[in-house]
Amino acid sequence: MENQQSSVPALAAAAAPSSRPGPPAKIFIHIYDVNHDAFFLEPDENLTVDERKKQSRRMAEEVQLTQMLTSAQLEAAGLFEPKAGTLLWHKTPSGGNPAWLEVTAEMLQSIDCLEPLLRCREKLLHKDFLPAINNICRKARADYFKHKGTTFEWGLTIQPNKKPASVQMSSITRESALEDSTTDAKQIFCDLLETCAKAASAFIPEFDGKGRDKRRLAKGSLLPSSWNNTYFTSMQINFANVYAGLGSLKKFGLLHPDIHDDVTMLTALIVLSHNPPNYCNGRFNVTSLGISAPLRLCSIYYVSARNFHCGTGHGESSVPEDSPLKFDYMPPGIIPELLPAEDYPYKRLTIPVYADWRLMEPKFKWLNKELYTKSGAVIFQDEHEHYKWMVIHYIAHEPEILGRILYTATHSTLTYAAANDLTAEGSGPEQMCQAAITCKVNESEDPYVPQPRNGNPDHYVRLFAYKDPATGATVYPSRELAVDALEAVYSPNTEFQNLTKEFEAVYCGSKNAGEVQWEPLGARQAGRDKAMDTIPSNPEYQAGDSAVGLEQLSAAGSLAFAAYKVKAAAKGIIDDAVVRLSQDPFELDEEAKESRKKAERRAKVAASKAARAARP
Repeated sequence: MENQQSSVPALAAAAAPSSRPGPPAKIFIHIYDVNHDAFFLEPDENLTVDERKKQSRRMAEEVQLTQMLTSAQLEAAGLFEPKAGTLLWHKTPSGGNPAWLEVTAEMLQSIDCLEPLLRCREKLLHKDFLPAINNICRKARADYFKHKGTTFEWGLTIQPNKKPASVQMSSITRESALEDSTTDAKQIFCDLLETCAKAASAFIPEFDGKGRDKRRLAKGSLLPSSWNNTYFTSMQINFANVYAGLGSLKKFGLLHPDIHDDVTMLTALIVLSHNPPNYCNGRFNVTSLGISAPLRLCSIYYVSARNFHCGTGHGESSVPEDSPLKFDYMPPGIIPELLPAEDYPYKRLTIPVYADWRLMEPKFKWLNKELYTKSGAVIFQDEHEHYKWMVIHYIAHEPEILGRILYTATHSTLTYAAANDLTAEGSGPEQMCQAAITCKVNESEDPYVPQPRNGNPDHYVRLFAYKDPATGATVYPSRELAVDALEAVYSPNTEFQNLTKEFEAVYCGSKNAGEVQWEPLGARQAGRDKAMDTIPSNPEYQAGDSAVGLEQLSAAGSLAFAAYKVKAAAKGIIDDAVVRLSQDPFELDEEAKESRKKAERRAKVAASKAARAARP
């Protein structure tokens, strides 16, 4: 109760007009470069490291409004909205690295990538799908919802450590390998990874190269689906109710950075929601870069998730249906309705597809041995793609694999090495399984002597020969693939090392996810000429036609947000202008509840000490 009362003065202070003129300081300076026909994002060297970290978590209140924002509103809040299809860059010594791109449904349709998204959307949003995967996860972990909410890892799951076998297939992936599987998880997983990779290749051609392909071969990167996927390792499905908050997404509903994403890669955010009429789909905010963009249906947003990011402002639209300020979040004419309607409830569905650095450069001991068996093929389109990956992974880790097998041969009476020929045709997967068994948690108890590589491409082709189940014929992997992998292993990758240093220099976040410093609304908009406002995402809106309506709409939005903050304050959520970013203030996650309990306990202890000290 004391906490609730004490938060009201803090709310009043937070709602007071800001005395600081102009927009807040920016982390990046936006520069237009005609040679690339795109924006560059250049780090502002005048800011200290601490100032950059603070700025990277700064969130403007405007993005919470369920309406489209104008260019003046965004500029006043220190934000900007990139034009869809415009590639933004990080300016670096090597010239530039991709930083942001929104690929719309129309762009995806032009490269035949929209249809796979629509197929996956139809399967994922069916009324029976979410209960099915929820039951699968609960069988694997009874308290799944408490820890993960309605976020589901697809393909591979990585335990929060670097112990042996910490990388394994998720429970949903394992279920999809069963004959009676009803989720079709394998096809959904492969389709979405392939679509994101194909769109990245088509619209971000500069993203290929710079040592990335060589790193993939030299490290044996675990990139599922097929050899065409050179970008992404993992996928997560995020479900939420349309009129509820994002509390069910746990930390992923808050402002946060994904610190395990590979520093040199981009994350693809797919929007596949099924929204009711007159619904505001919300915005995708990358606070580190000062970007805020509307979430369009069936669009893919490419950005590094190592930046602080979050979704905001979804809910019932505050714009009248006949207003010129109205914005259609669904591309007209190319996205069919989900029928029958009773089988498709309204849901918010976003899917981050990303590259985890632990899978881009996996150590041999991290991977579960199931990935080297027939079960491991479930994350690939077919068995041939599975064997392609095993060839490069074996070559990358051959000294360790042979060292582990031969070490146990001298310290055990019955070993794989003693009973089998290490050069036998088709023995490669079994060798990796046997070596994986010897991995120990304690490094001091996990000795082995690395062995020299064979180095003959034909040797690796024979090791990974397999029988085609349909014809019974022996299938050999590509010899050229083995040659490329050996070349990558034996030669330095200076270009990629320089690329890594460049990317690491532009990220300025911290590990403190979920805490947002809100900027007061109102003072930054004072004195602006509303007639000059435009809505960047809505080309149908003409500047000056609705200046009065815009002003009224902005005022109504401000009042609505003030009411939101009063309700939040009554629940003790807002304290000293620090807000835990949840769309529904009454849906607190477990971490927030625990933090609140600890604060209450500390307050009681402090009050008790003060009472004892006041005694005569």
